[in-house]
Order: sequence, then C-alpha cells, then structure tokens
Amino acid sequence: MRQQPDKWTAALPAMGAPSHLATLMLAQKTQMKLVMAPYKGTAPALVDIAGGHSQILLDSIIALLPMAKSGKVRPLVTTSAKRSALAPDVPTAIESGLPGMVYASWYGVWAPKDTPKDRIQWLHQAINDTVADLIKNGAFTTIGVDGVTESLDQFSKFIASDMAQSAELLKTAGFKPE
Repeated sequence: MRQQPDKWTAALPAMGAPSHLATLMLAQKTQMKLVMAPYKGTAPALVDIAGGHSQILLDSIIALLPMAKSGKVRPLVTTSAKRSALAPDVPTAIESGLPGMVYASWYGVWAPKDTPKDRIQWLHQAINDTVADLIKNGAFTTIGVDGVTESLDQFSKFIASDMAQSAELLKTAGFKPE
C-alpha cells in the first residue's frame, strides 16, 4: 500500500458511518489518497472487494468474517485496540505499524431530551446491570462486541470526544453531507 498509495479504492458501505470514518482515519494515518467508492450497504461493497473491484473495506468484523472464513476476502487488520476473539490471528492496525489507528463503532441508548432525571437514572442502572450480566455470561464475545458499563458523565464525555474526532476526520476529508 505504501509503495502505491494512489492506487487503492476504498469501498464505503455508508457515507458518514463508522466504516467511512475508520477509512478516513486509515487514509490520514497512512497519508494515502484513497479513491472513496460509496456503496448502498456492506453486502454490495463486500462483493466488490471479493471481486477485486475495490481493494479496501473497513466495516464490522461480524459482517466481514463469514466471507473471510470462506477465503473470498483476506482480513488484514482490525482497528480495535486489541485483537478480536472472533479472529485472534488477525493483528491490530497498531501491531501492523499504524500507531494510533484505533477506531471502533459503538452503540448507546438514547431517550428524549425532556425525560425526567429519575427515569434516566433508573434506565441507566437497568441497562448497565443488563450489560454487566451479558459481559459475565459471554454473550457479547460471540458477536465480537466488548461490552462497556460506565456512568452517565463518562458516556457524555465519550460522546463529545467521539463527535469531535469524527467531525475533524470529515472536515479534513472535505466531506459534505448530501
């Protein structure tokens, strides 16, 4: 990739989505000028990767792993901070020589802005308790998810940090939502 940095097409399953942001981060960290090819979802992007029409696809491991296990595509790296239990032989981007290349999609639970604080606290506790049980029982491991429990303040700070990073990646790339 470094020998021919201008000859790579990245398949983008959804503009502005985590896969797009991770691809922008990869381009930034490697100083590559990737051609960005938008697709309508992961499935058509993955088909074009397998067919050699695009060369790079960053998306969730759970979506990409079946085709990788069948040998139709080759996993190169994960963008998580540590190797995935689903593909322990696949190195992280950091292990492969890309310092700071950590990007993971995440899920959160949202409520309307006028939800009473006591209801927010109750929901927060119930959700954290459930996530803790799922972590303990190994339910997330089978789908490649690292469950997280944290305070409302920690989650707010995480969101602010993630939004700032995402906005900077999109701004640097000159991305304009349609």
